[in-house]
Amino acid sequence: MAIKSLGLKNKSTNAEESFDPNSISSRHKTFSDTYLVTANSISDDEDAIMGATGIPIIGAYSRGAYVIRRSAKEVNSASLLWEVECFYDSQPETGDQRPDLVQWSWSAETTDIVLSRDVLTGEPVVNGVKEEILITTPVAIPVLTISRVEAVFSPNTILAYVNKTNSAPFYGAPRDTALMADIRDSPTDIDGQKYRMIEYVIKFNLLFDYGANAFNGWVSQPLNQGTKYLEAADDDLKDAKAFLMDGVPTTGFLKADGTAAPKTAPEYLKFHKHLRANLNALALGPF
Repeated sequence: MAIKSLGLKNKSTNAEESFDPNSISSRHKTFSDTYLVTANSISDDEDAIMGATGIPIIGAYSRGAYVIRRSAKEVNSASLLWEVECFYDSQPETGDQRPDLVQWSWSAETTDIVLSRDVLTGEPVVNGVKEEILITTPVAIPVLTISRVEAVFSPNTILAYVNKTNSAPFYGAPRDTALMADIRDSPTDIDGQKYRMIEYVIKFNLLFDYGANAFNGWVSQPLNQGTKYLEAADDDLKDAKAFLMDGVPTTGFLKADGTAAPKTAPEYLKFHKHLRANLNALALGPF
């Protein structure tokens, strides 16, 4: 073990804002963190000190910026005390040690939703006797793809995040509306050094339910229907009656309490399809 102890000594932050039409962000932030490190042995050199667990690596992302440079200085040889300073920049130059550190792009997909009203006139989608017609329409889903160079990659990241929705606001999107659809890992070579190129694919479902005054997000909303219904909401389930048409069992619409719903006012259920994860822990921006 290269170190006996490690602690953060101080932080220094500078931030400025300016207009750049070619930049996705107008804020440029630089800062540095200084760590005090106590070595275990006099033989521990600067490589061992900077490689200690807890010292951010080059390219690490924190508080909106990347580590672009590190330095190590022995401040007391008798006590084996070192200072390690990590310099961060929110807009690293392409000439830094890690070119093309992060890239991002937006695209679109479509998903089908039930169309309840005409999108131009606002009229309900019903037949001549005011029964709802079940048709679907495609809507746009923004897709964000982020590619980032990382020193190492663990498949456990895939298990922890793929097919999970955001447990907290992510890129401004409310909870359950951002879905980590895919994470891909591939080897890459930069200046003769081996790294991993990791690609993150996030899909945003920002459809708004004006009736519930909330974003639905990545949920399933099947029509509430069945072959049985309750005559009263507090009836025992074993007393449920069969929907019949001319004496033949059929399917009818239901209300949330299990009673029959009018054919002119079908209701939809709501089920969550995905577990949640803190997508912000991946430090994927916004950039």
